[in-house]
Amino acid sequence: MLEDTFAAGRPPLEDVGVDIVTNVEPYELMKLRLANGTHQALCYFGHLLGHRYVHEAINDLDIRALLLRYIDEEAVPTLQPIPESTREPTAVPSSNASATPRSRTRSPASVRTPRSASRSSSSPW
Repeated sequence: MLEDTFAAGRPPLEDVGVDIVTNVEPYELMKLRLANGTHQALCYFGHLLGHRYVHEAINDLDIRALLLRYIDEEAVPTLQPIPESTREPTAVPSSNASATPRSRTRSPASVRTPRSASRSSSSPW
């Protein structure tokens, strides 16, 4: 997704699948609120509930319910219309993509903090 504000013309990027739009702001807001917001909630709440990996947290029914409520009640109502698109914004956590252990992605909250921060000595990080 690129905004068509090139100063001196541009290469034919749409020929290789790039979406060229007149205003990227609605797309940026959608990405921030849907992708970033849900990922942060997933990882932080997952960590607080004892999940070490993202696929564990996404399979937690309480976290999944929280994410769906956040999406429906908080994020989507704040999004701007996207004139170039006829699709409704959606962001349902995918049980197929994120819930599988193949990538074994650690939640950001489980990343080791500096030694000066209080952390259990039994932590693997």
